[in-house]
Amino acid sequence: IMLKEVLLSVLAGAVAFTVGILLGHFAIDKGSSVPDWVRDASHDVDECIIEKFLAELDTNQLRGNLRELTKVPHMATTPGDEDPNTGLDNAWKEDYKSIHNIFSFELVSKQLCGLLVLTRLFYMQGKLVYANQGKTSDYELLNRALDLRGTIAITRYGGEGRSKKAINAAKFGIVGLEAHTTLTLDTLPKYQQVRQTGILPIPAQPIGFEDAERLICNVHLDIYNTERLEYSANVMGVIRGSVEPGTWNHRDSWVHRAIAPSSGTAVMLEITRVLGKMVKEGKWQPRRSIIFGSWGAEEFGFIGSAEYTEEYFSKLSERTVANVNVDISVFANATLRASASPAAQCHFYSLQTGEEQVLYQLPYLRCDFHNALMSHVVGFLTGAGSDYAAFMHYLGITSMDISYYYDWSKTRARIYPAYYTAYDTFDYTTFHYVGFTSHQAVARTAWNVLLRLADSLLLPFNCSDYAESPEQYLSQAVTIFEEKLAAKGISIGDDVKITCCGVKGTKQHKHNFCLHNRPLKVRQINDQLMLLDRAFLDPLAFPEQYGFRHVIWSSSVPTFPGLADAVKKAESTGLKEDWDQAHKHISIVTQAIAGAAHTLDDVI
Repeated sequence: IMLKEVLLSVLAGAVAFTVGILLGHFAIDKGSSVPDWVRDASHDVDECIIEKFLAELDTNQLRGNLRELTKVPHMATTPGDEDPNTGLDNAWKEDYKSIHNIFSFELVSKQLCGLLVLTRLFYMQGKLVYANQGKTSDYELLNRALDLRGTIAITRYGGEGRSKKAINAAKFGIVGLEAHTTLTLDTLPKYQQVRQTGILPIPAQPIGFEDAERLICNVHLDIYNTERLEYSANVMGVIRGSVEPGTWNHRDSWVHRAIAPSSGTAVMLEITRVLGKMVKEGKWQPRRSIIFGSWGAEEFGFIGSAEYTEEYFSKLSERTVANVNVDISVFANATLRASASPAAQCHFYSLQTGEEQVLYQLPYLRCDFHNALMSHVVGFLTGAGSDYAAFMHYLGITSMDISYYYDWSKTRARIYPAYYTAYDTFDYTTFHYVGFTSHQAVARTAWNVLLRLADSLLLPFNCSDYAESPEQYLSQAVTIFEEKLAAKGISIGDDVKITCCGVKGTKQHKHNFCLHNRPLKVRQINDQLMLLDRAFLDPLAFPEQYGFRHVIWSSSVPTFPGLADAVKKAESTGLKEDWDQAHKHISIVTQAIAGAAHTLDDVI
């Protein structure tokens, strides 16, 4: 009996011990096995934050911002441009020297008429000749029938940038130039490029199309510009990220400029107001830092943004995820227009407002995205029409540009009639854009893009989409140049096509890889996506164009820019060394695309 009692006691003790162990293991909260820093690093976009922000954007605030910004003309370095009451005074300023041309006489009115900057003091008189778009071919055609020496050319916008129109004209002995808007303009608004000294060889003056109609006669020009070296400031603000320690707009103008660029500045100010309020209230902090930049001296050749990218070259190259540019936020009030690097184009189709996708509600974007070329829907960001140029072409940073635009089913206009004229005022804006809802739409879109770039666990870039743009460019190059190159024994197509397929083939691999939500894996993928555009940089590809290093997007031609320029030059000279340069650019493109594909491979 005693043995039985002992055995029962031992058994009861064992059971009690086992129960105690189990209770200790399962009943006591031991905390998560995942460290806090891992959980913090793995948070993704909060859709509630987006909704709160959209509700805060106020059209009255946008209207007030624009009224304040356009009270006086704000040419770079003038008091109007540096006015601390614009709402940007709580950020820091970075000053850069800029060569300016300022009127040397006292004006009756404070209003400055539009002028084409960087010209010298001139007095001249001559017959006015119409030179279409001011391209070299236009002047050559005129020169067959007329002696252009001593004449003044009048051109319409498009074809060439305003500066290039003047440079082209000077080669034919033309002594002055006027550029005017047109009612049916269907060319890009501007393409400015620094050439040697940056000073135009002849004076140039923008005017309205009605003035152009009256001026087909003898014209006398007195240009009272004087050259001065002045300081122009970039105004910068930052919201620091919580895990991984860009939007941009330029501030200066030629006149009051209620549309370009003040409409963009008004949008940026409203975004910063709402964001600042949310951060101060502790409701939100971005995963990645956001820097807001108001660029100075854009009208003098993108000086503010170019100087900034040069000064912070290493930091921006290594750390910048993307650049969101808002210059003229509202050209018209019909529909949204977005242009972007290929990897970022699909990002616009993920934007949500309520239950419907933003872009599918818009007139000329209402189409099946997956069955249409992206370039017909969200355009490629080519050329150098705004401050994104240095970020895209010089640093290879994925960039986007957002604005409200015309309905192209009704008009092919690309510029509003008051562009660069004294009529571009606050009253003009209130007349054409009643309620400022177009400005609000741009602000909402820019914020939506910005938040997803700043807060997404995985960057919202689709690398496989990038393969489609080189494929399109290759198709254009084969169509335009294959026969000409073949006649010189130069082959094009196979190597580039193989490398394009190499980029496209990374799609499934990356999507599977991204399913692993481990912070270091996520960081690896994000670094590869962020650096994709940098892989297309070649500092030696365009030796005559310092600021252009991107072999895909360095111009607005519909194919590889280096190849297009080289073939054009070789055709005009017929020299073997120039055809060799064309062959060289095929190799440059092939190597760049292959390098981009390799950046998406697994890290060794």
